[in-house]
Amino acid sequence: MDERAAAEANAGIDRTLAEWAAALGEGDVALISSLVTEDAEFWTHGAAPLVGRAAVERALRPLLESYRFSQRFDEKERCLGPDWSLLRGVESNTLEPRDGGPRREVKQRAFSLLRRESDGRWRFARGITNQGLAESGEAETQQLGSGLSGQVSRRRSQSPYTP
Repeated sequence: MDERAAAEANAGIDRTLAEWAAALGEGDVALISSLVTEDAEFWTHGAAPLVGRAAVERALRPLLESYRFSQRFDEKERCLGPDWSLLRGVESNTLEPRDGGPRREVKQRAFSLLRRESDGRWRFARGITNQGLAESGEAETQQLGSGLSGQVSRRRSQSPYTP
């Protein structure tokens, strides 16, 4: 993949990530659904797999009706192929009950596979998350209560498996 094609692919992936975060914040299930493939499959810590776009809609609709949801993805690595990309990072999720009550914060490791579909859009095709302290350095920061932002460096790499 040449530099121009890689830059265009990365811009499309960044657009999908930004739209995903905005749609979660707005509770826009229709937009979220448009950002996943028909055959999407997500494995979430402690839950049955979500298989297909309709399953994602069924799972998110009641969640977003009950909670204000914000998500930040601190990307650690991006492997880029011609029509796919694998992202590895840490999700920070904040859920705030719409009817009041305590906020809940969930930090988890995440892998996402995005696929560029025939319309040129990048969509989430696969995902897996695992809750718990995401990195040993973050565990030390939390234990010390230092208040550091915990920003994660971002690295992009092209796959050596480009056909």
